[in-house]
Amino acid sequence: MKRKSPLVYIAGPYSGPDFLTIDQNINVAREAAKWLCDNRIYFFCPHLNSAHFEAFTQVPKAYWLDLDLEIMYACDALFILPGWLDSSGTMDEIGIATDRGIPIFYPHQRAELLAWRSQYLDA
Repeated sequence: MKRKSPLVYIAGPYSGPDFLTIDQNINVAREAAKWLCDNRIYFFCPHLNSAHFEAFTQVPKAYWLDLDLEIMYACDALFILPGWLDSSGTMDEIGIATDRGIPIFYPHQRAELLAWRSQYLDA
């Protein structure tokens, strides 16, 4: 059974050598989340869910990766952010999505993502 509205997981680089790089990655993800929101597409953005928690907690990185994957399994598609080729975490998420047959939309495929979403509106 299809949902009334799909849930899209935003996947892209988070980590970096310093706070500024991480902040820039969070901002890129925020812009993607805004675009999805403006287009009334439900989303989960791990960047915003745990923004800078690496500076606030002593939780190991594996905790966040596991949490993100648990949520990703409930999503209907991935929306990939620029810089994905340099992100091992994003590459892992793409591999899992591919194995599960979850649609993957890259930065240049916004129109395709909107067309895919329209199937939910037409149902």
